Amino acid sequence: MWGDDEKKRPMNETVFPALDPAFVALLCCPNCPERPRLTLDETTNTLACPCCERRYPIIEGLPDLRADDNEQVAAAAADSEMKF
Repeated sequence: MWGDDEKKRPMNETVFPALDPAFVALLCCPNCPERPRLTLDETTNTLACPCCERRYPIIEGLPDLRADDNEQVAAAAADSEMKF
């Protein structure tokens, strides 16, 4: 019933599904008046704005698009050892 990958995963590690590309295509930067589309950066697990260069973290499989303090949250998410 369980795959080999699930047997090797530690009990405390939660794996979240990847964001659906169709969903990501709908997301716009809340900070920019032009509302440019965000792009997914899988290496840092963030959504990036091409205009203002803000990064919005993906936490537990959900994008955090709050415009305030996200630079600090994104940096913390990139530095964390957890992989989503």
